[in-house]
Amino acid sequence: MLKFNFKSTLYLFFLNLLLIFFVFPLLIFSGYLAAEIIETEELKECLQKTFEDSETFVCVCNSEFCDEVEPLGLLAKGKIVFYLTDKRKNRMKKVLKHFPFNKTDDNKLPTISIDSSTRFQTIIGFGGAFTDSVGLNLNSLSATTRESLIKIIFILRRELVILLGECLLLVLISRRGNILMLNKKGF
Repeated sequence: MLKFNFKSTLYLFFLNLLLIFFVFPLLIFSGYLAAEIIETEELKECLQKTFEDSETFVCVCNSEFCDEVEPLGLLAKGKIVFYLTDKRKNRMKKVLKHFPFNKTDDNKLPTISIDSSTRFQTIIGFGGAFTDSVGLNLNSLSATTRESLIKIIFILRRELVILLGECLLLVLISRRGNILMLNKKGF
């Protein structure tokens, strides 16, 4: 039988803190914990532009260069994909994770529960209408820039991706009309 005193309990507490706040994040960010950022040589990376007094950047799209987003594509069984955007490095980086869909002891598939009362961010509002001003602005661009911009907007055929500042909403619309919104704390 194990006996715990105050000193051993304190050691376990600090060991847990070390694992939770240092080791696990280090493993995740270094790529050792079932996640990989998919690098594709053929895709054009973001050409970063920074502004004074800003800790973030935007991706430049002009007639000579426009970055590309890797399409979702087909996934192998047990894999999930999300697109990662953060303040310092990534813009729409495709991340592949292993997610085992194994049956439980009672031979049922696992249930995924989403707590809709937990909020990570507040969205004040957004718009996404294609109005006549969009047509006028598109026509004011060179043909190459216009083609690049339209390609970026519609590159993911069935997926609708909306970037709003540092907030990433990935909305997948399937044949049945289901909508899935993925949020991640810290975006």
